[in-house]
Amino acid sequence: MPDLSATFPLLVEDEFRLLQELVGLSGRDILDVGCGTAAMSARMASEGGARKVIGLEVDERQLEKNRARSWPAGVEFQQCGAEALPFGAASIDGITLFKSLHHVPVAAMDEAFREMQRVLRPGGWLFISEPVYEGPFNDIVRMFHDEGVVRREAIQATGRAVERGLFHHARRVQFMAPVTFSDFEDFRRRLMQPTHSQFAISPALEEAVRGAFEAHQTPGGAHFLRPMRVDLLLKP
Repeated sequence: MPDLSATFPLLVEDEFRLLQELVGLSGRDILDVGCGTAAMSARMASEGGARKVIGLEVDERQLEKNRARSWPAGVEFQQCGAEALPFGAASIDGITLFKSLHHVPVAAMDEAFREMQRVLRPGGWLFISEPVYEGPFNDIVRMFHDEGVVRREAIQATGRAVERGLFHHARRVQFMAPVTFSDFEDFRRRLMQPTHSQFAISPALEEAVRGAFEAHQTPGGAHFLRPMRVDLLLKP
């Protein structure tokens, strides 16, 4: 197994703090693309002082859950994908994609970058956080859901957006992010039964995944370090 410590020397326990270090949030209008449970959307408003945070989500079930909850002032939600943004040109200050770019259909990734560039104001920023498909945690997930192709496509689409002049590449940060599960049932609920996907997992495969997971189980839970890559792009 390759040693990832040289390539991913940093430990980032709270990615929101990294976002705050890299971009300005206060008073800004921000799109959180693929917001999921919208934890980051809420923090950008409540802790970062963003004026407005619009959480975008294509998963109807997750969107319904989000809309049923109360949120900090300025947080709202819309159902749409990055490739078709219902916002005017130069109307947004910043866009975040926390582990969501690889969920954009591969055929639509280039259009998604064109759309994000269109709605950003000049000098606006694009914060792309993508998991790197290496390490023990990803080896377990790969057993039932192999995202190797879509994650490579996401990285390549990011490079094309820079090569085509849509964005300037301002910063790249590679780091390890801790991921903890209390037990296999916690892992199964969060990773094997998401609202946005259905996996064909046989009883035999589930037992194999359980075995691989429980090799990391301790009395305090199962702890992993997931390699991550953040690219900060700026609109000219």
